[in-house]
Amino acid sequence: MFSISTFAQERVAHYTFSGNANDETTYANDGQVFGATLVADRFDNPNSAYEFDGIDNYILVPQSTSLNTADYVTVSFWITVPEFVTSGEYYLISHGSWDGRWKASLPSHGKTVWTTKTDADISDMDSDPEVLPLDTWTHVVMVHDGTNNDIYFNGILAATKERAGTLASGNTDSLTIGRESTLWGNYLKGKLDDISIFNYGMTAEEVLALYEFESVEQIVEPGLVAHYTFSGNADDETANANDGEVFGATLVEDRFGNASSAYEFDGVDNYILVPQSTSLNTSDYVTLSFWLTVPEFVVTGEYYLISQGSWNGRWKASLPSHGKTVWTTKVADGDISDMDSDPEVLPLNTWTHVVMVHDGTNNDIYFNGILAATKERAGTLASGNTDSLTIGRESTLWGNYFKGRFDDIRIYDIALTAEEILALHEDESTGMPNSIALDPVHPVQVYPNPTNGFINIKNAENSQVSVYDILGKLVLTYENKTSLGTINLSNYNGGIYFVKIFKDNATITRRINLIR
Repeated sequence: MFSISTFAQERVAHYTFSGNANDETTYANDGQVFGATLVADRFDNPNSAYEFDGIDNYILVPQSTSLNTADYVTVSFWITVPEFVTSGEYYLISHGSWDGRWKASLPSHGKTVWTTKTDADISDMDSDPEVLPLDTWTHVVMVHDGTNNDIYFNGILAATKERAGTLASGNTDSLTIGRESTLWGNYLKGKLDDISIFNYGMTAEEVLALYEFESVEQIVEPGLVAHYTFSGNADDETANANDGEVFGATLVEDRFGNASSAYEFDGVDNYILVPQSTSLNTSDYVTLSFWLTVPEFVVTGEYYLISQGSWNGRWKASLPSHGKTVWTTKVADGDISDMDSDPEVLPLNTWTHVVMVHDGTNNDIYFNGILAATKERAGTLASGNTDSLTIGRESTLWGNYFKGRFDDIRIYDIALTAEEILALHEDESTGMPNSIALDPVHPVQVYPNPTNGFINIKNAENSQVSVYDILGKLVLTYENKTSLGTINLSNYNGGIYFVKIFKDNATITRRINLIR
């Protein structure tokens, strides 16, 4: 299994073309647009891809260290062209042209060409026998891993060629999209979307995982900057890649009985550390959501649950000996204030959903979707915190270790409303995980969730699939015979649906949020 956060760690440029040609990674390899026009992307979202006219349109990305130092590379992009060039070739993406570092191009024969320069020589290959289909969005990935050059179409290897060596260094030319880097020619006629450049050579499994991820429209939950499901690790499930490093905490069953899907902390020296990042430290407001259970309250002092710069840094959630959760925030003028959940006491040995909010007017604490306590708290959160995000102990003084279990931690850079918090609680209270290991090597996956119409069901071949609305009415059923099936809910009203998959004498149920 590969997560999008794993991809994000190795990605040195990502152009989603969502209204501009800015790089979505922290490397800020932003592109300057010359003539290319924003158009609808492969999901028909407006202003989310670029069209090039084949005459003088291109995008220029200035040279940078992040683009020019890796020994290996993976270039991923989506493309559609109305026709092939009559003679010569379209330059799709070029880093130093054909003799600089690498290029992806499309000649008149319609087979994409992948050219790389090593310290020894220059070599190219094409996708023979695969020809790029016209007027069709196609996912193309080109890889140099030090042993081979590979070209993939839609997640499947189209061609490979032995190609030993590391990429040439010292290229001084810009990265160019839609034309040759150096000679101002070979202009592309067609559309490009979702270009990613990685600083390593992807495996076939990773290329397929990337294709599957990008083949369905990703509906990003507004404001969610970190999400720790603890499904086998402490990785962040958002594209921000705020991954945690685990120190001693142990994977255990979650609140639904799923193995290795929550973390237990021993109260002695266990914690999880998340390095500081811009996405965690720049918002004016915050919502913190988590599930926890504790066997006992601390005798003196308090458990630090989750801390962003400790009590005097930015915010913290803690649990003192009296059993009432405490929410502490520091605002921009330097004032520090806390509140507790009085009169609500956290129940022992019981999974409880806790949400803490700072919205610029109040601090609020919710238990299981219901407001437990509120306190007036004006101001925006303090900026400039340099400490890490810490789960299970104090950020700065190495103390106040937590004894208990955590699951499903979410951090938003916005303040959720009471209605949104109740909806979140109801959604997370249903024991229906995304992936269930009927086959531990190839677990059944149901995605994306939420969705705007299409749902993919992976690794559930030879299963019976049924979909029910929130009232329990059967809305559709079919026999799934393939490893990757699709459900189309585009003609149904928005709301909550339940997908039931019967396979190998077991039933999997997944709650799906259909957005309209």
